Amino acid sequence: MAMVAARAGHDVVLYCRQEEQASSITLKHRNPRALSEFELPPNLRATTSLPEAIEGSALIIHGLPAQGTPKFLAEHRELIPAEVPVCITSKGLYLPTKQLLGDAICSEMGRSQCLAYLSGPSFAKELMMKQPTAVVVACADLPMAEKIQCMLSTLFFRVYTTTDVVGVQLGGALKNPLAIGAGMIEGRGLGINTMAAYVTKAQLELQKLATAMGGDAATISGLSGVGDLMLTAFGSLSRNRTTGVRLAKGDKLEDILQEMTVEGVPTAAVAVCYADQCDLELPVFRTVAAILDGSMQMENALVALMGRPLRQEQEWALALHLLRSMVRLQVEANSFSYNAAVTACERGSQLKTALSLLQEMDEEAVSKDTITYSTAIFACEEGAHWQTALALLEEMTSGSVPKNAITFNSAVSTCGAAAQWKAAFFLFREMQASALQPTAVSFAAVIASCPGGEWARALALLAEMVVAQAASTLAYAAIIEACAGEERWLQAGLQRYVSDVAHVALMIVQESKAFWTKKNHARSLLCPPPESGLPVSGAEGDGASHPRSVATTSRVR
Repeated sequence: MAMVAARAGHDVVLYCRQEEQASSITLKHRNPRALSEFELPPNLRATTSLPEAIEGSALIIHGLPAQGTPKFLAEHRELIPAEVPVCITSKGLYLPTKQLLGDAICSEMGRSQCLAYLSGPSFAKELMMKQPTAVVVACADLPMAEKIQCMLSTLFFRVYTTTDVVGVQLGGALKNPLAIGAGMIEGRGLGINTMAAYVTKAQLELQKLATAMGGDAATISGLSGVGDLMLTAFGSLSRNRTTGVRLAKGDKLEDILQEMTVEGVPTAAVAVCYADQCDLELPVFRTVAAILDGSMQMENALVALMGRPLRQEQEWALALHLLRSMVRLQVEANSFSYNAAVTACERGSQLKTALSLLQEMDEEAVSKDTITYSTAIFACEEGAHWQTALALLEEMTSGSVPKNAITFNSAVSTCGAAAQWKAAFFLFREMQASALQPTAVSFAAVIASCPGGEWARALALLAEMVVAQAASTLAYAAIIEACAGEERWLQAGLQRYVSDVAHVALMIVQESKAFWTKKNHARSLLCPPPESGLPVSGAEGDGASHPRSVATTSRVR
């Protein structure tokens, strides 16, 4: 980077710890310790005095390894003017505290310092060779990022700007373990099909994790994310890729680490820690980490990834990218735009991202409506995040946002999934107390929340459902499940009294469970008397037959 700055026309002073190296750079214009075949320009000199190197600087470019950066800057903070930007070129996380490097620097320095982060696909040797290179510089202060952009850009080195310091730091650090995985694929000789699929899914996981931690999906799609991943995964100069290749060929990890620093090895464990904090599955990250820590053999990785349950390819990341593109193109994003993105996140099981979009709507003064909240509450069900669902309902109440049946049904199902049947009942009664009429789905959802010991409560709800003419197959199946623990099953003879929709559930009972003997009580709950006017399937003794059916319980939508 000193060479890049010198080629941009600046007088550059390089700080070195060894006098011989500094003397060679200044007098012989060669760096004896690295890339000695390249001649250095006369406007680049070196010194072993840090005060001399910093004095009068308009920009400080910091290139020490990531793990030593916070401590080094903290030790010398008195020499670094607070107003002078420090551009960090180290790519990595601060492992002792699992922090982003910038957060660790600020913690160690104990003061505010203008920090920028330069990242992207840029091998040092190719920079020296004047190979055209594009990178991105991130700074929370956009004018400062633009200043650095102008200072360093040349015909051979193009700098883009962003304020997404989180995304740039995560992209630069988290691509390293993914590159190790790419090296393993190459070392095993699995072919281009495997490599293409791996890199595609790897960059999607990188995007998921970065956005969940506050980064921008577009940043990960750019130079500091996908660009840097491509370089590190395929470049012959990449230590992370080389490590993967060697592991695949049988070399021991401890031997490799004795020969060189491999950033992706410790970063893999931190990535899994981040994934756990963000409640993300991330099978690629987890598989690579498991191989590196020895808990999985490389031979089993293929089964671990390819043997996962089949599913649709997720498009939530694309939805977020389109939403961000609207902002960059100065197209106003309204409730409809955000609702579409929240829906995509719900379908992609990205609850935290969906909730962050709701917060962003508040910040951007975009109104949230019933669809917004209903979709977010529906997203809570998969992970049984019932407290979040209740908080969203409360927010609807305080914001005077109308609730509908879908809103309540989703919240009830979420409480049921979390074994919070009392909360589910409370919501169901709240729905009844409002102007909303419970539907078959409403009854099925609250009945499904009943534990085995609450079979009587479930049957009472079924009676309400029959009176409301809202019976459904799902509800009857849920009743059977609620009664299972008590072995209180309906007699097969009752099927001639109940409607077709109930018979589907009863067919399962008569073939697989002991029958409940309280025939009259069951009949009173399931079969309305003739004077009620409610439908029954045939009269007593008519011998009506029913086709063989199968009913199963599932998530109630």
